[in-house]
This record gives sequence, C-alpha cells and structure tokens, in this order.
Amino acid sequence: ILCDKGVWDSLASCDVERDYVMLYQVGFNKGTFDLARGMAKARGIKLVVATMNPRDRRKVRGCDLLLPTVEQWLGLIKGAESIVTDSFHACVFSTLFNRPFLVNLKARKQMSSRITDFLEMTSIEGREISGGDIGMALKQLDEEIDWVKTSERLAKKRLESQAWLSSALGE
Repeated sequence: ILCDKGVWDSLASCDVERDYVMLYQVGFNKGTFDLARGMAKARGIKLVVATMNPRDRRKVRGCDLLLPTVEQWLGLIKGAESIVTDSFHACVFSTLFNRPFLVNLKARKQMSSRITDFLEMTSIEGREISGGDIGMALKQLDEEIDWVKTSERLAKKRLESQAWLSSALGE
C-alpha cells in the first residue's frame, strides 16, 4: 500500500486475453469456488483460478487453473473483470487496480479484521460475500465503487504512513 500504483503496474504481467472472473483463495472453499464459477457462467465469461497450491487441481473443474508467478498474479488481478477472494492482499491489489471484487470473510476468520479495516479505511464496505446466491453476488459486485474517492483515501494514508516512517527512522 505504501507503493504507488505505478510500481505494481510495471510488474503486472498476464497473457489471459479475454474477459474472466478471477478466483484466488488462500484456503480452498468449495462454496466460494461454486459461487465464482456460477458468476462467470452467468456473465458468459471464463473462470480463472489462481492458486499457490498445486493440489487444488483435483478440486476445480471446468475452469482455467494457474500457478502464477507474482507478476502473473498481479496481472491476473489487473486484467480481471472481477475478483472473488478470501485474501487481504487480493483485496488490496483489486483496490489499487480499481477492479471490482468480493471477499469471503468467513473462510479466513483469523484474517477478517484486517480485511474489514482495509475496506472501512477505503470506504468500500459491502464487498463481503453474504452467501451462495449468484444473483445477489452479481448485484453486490455491480454496486459502483467511487475509485477516485478510494484512491484519494489511499494516497492520504500513504502520506501519513511515509511521514510516520520518516519520523520513526529519525529522518
């Protein structure tokens, strides 16, 4: 978050060409997978599952499964029509790249407070998956996000954090 979006833009690399919903889960959750697959199907686009666990191949069918590098992972988020995740970092990068996303807070209860804090800080609450209803999830996903306001809030927090770091380091 301390880095400007341009740093991440320069690293992002992805060769997935057509529209897609990206699913990234730190811990595989079948309900979240089924929801993301249903959302992609309802939109008539493909589902791309990015994972760091090669064993997830046995759990997912009917979609593209990728074991991306960091650069590819960033590119997948940057290029996605939308993202479904349980990951703090995927929420952050979805926000930095202005990509609509939904997050399953129940899947990773121990990490949900930092995700909730981030959503509040950026004024994009209401991105939490509230169940397995595909229509409801699509409606939630289509709720407009004021990316200008969100970017302004992040820029302000970035400046505050940089000032704090400079002070703490005695600069």
